[in-house]
Amino acid sequence: MRSATIVSSPVAPTAAATRPGDADGVEFNIWRSGRILGLEVIDTNSHKHSYPAHMHDALEIIWIRAGVGKLNCQNASFEIQEGEAMVIPPNELHGGGGSGSVLKYVAIALPKVLIDRIFPDLKFLLDGEGRPVPAKLVSREKANSLLPIMVTTLCADLPVEQLLFILRPILHQLLDVPLDLSAAIRDRSELHPAVSKVQSILRDQCADRMQVSELAESVDLDMRYLISLFKIATGVTPHQFQIAMRVELARALLEQHLPLCEVADRAGFADQSHLNRHFRRHYGFTPGEFRESVIRRSSIVV
Repeated sequence: MRSATIVSSPVAPTAAATRPGDADGVEFNIWRSGRILGLEVIDTNSHKHSYPAHMHDALEIIWIRAGVGKLNCQNASFEIQEGEAMVIPPNELHGGGGSGSVLKYVAIALPKVLIDRIFPDLKFLLDGEGRPVPAKLVSREKANSLLPIMVTTLCADLPVEQLLFILRPILHQLLDVPLDLSAAIRDRSELHPAVSKVQSILRDQCADRMQVSELAESVDLDMRYLISLFKIATGVTPHQFQIAMRVELARALLEQHLPLCEVADRAGFADQSHLNRHFRRHYGFTPGEFRESVIRRSSIVV
């Protein structure tokens, strides 16, 4: 069972160190599963950091504990009041932070290996009128009732089948999806098969040097058409998706205490400055700032 606390300044470091808990600094208490890769719970202190647009290869639940949060997706903007939560599907481009206020939140990342067992395509999050949305708001009452149970269950680090037994009804309630409608959702696919295949290739081989022409050939499509189709479906180009996957890989490698130049090389970046530029663009931190204050936690209590 692994976890970490990351303390960093939202701007370039100065001579005066930022203390954990300061409103202008960010402290992340992270619990990470020892059984399921990518499963983690993050509890933040109160801070003012604004997060640039980025994506995760996991379903993310952001639960606002203090302040008012603002979430920007590719075609929509949401305000999340204190106590409410937002569910964001895997690979949804999003950013945000405090909506003019100091923010404290809990973020839950549920990797696709779990989500695909429950909802193979969570792009089909629906609003009250049954229309697809890029993210779904969870009421304060529902969040306060269900999310503490979810966090406690996740931090118990149960075997996959036991975890799914508890997680499945919680997610159905959070998303307002009756259990008997799951099969209907599984039968639907918003993404073009070519887009899904290219995502899979880029996810599995993100560190490799790969031309878009090769990807287009793998799905038997014209290169320009593939780029257009991919961007319409995901909001980013295949190259931007690959960079996002490389940043996620680099974030995992940083905890192995490798030299930053080696992290850059293993994650597929040209050099350390290339890694620094994209990491900061995605998270607002440099890789060094992210790694400087890593501390292990055995659980998160909310």
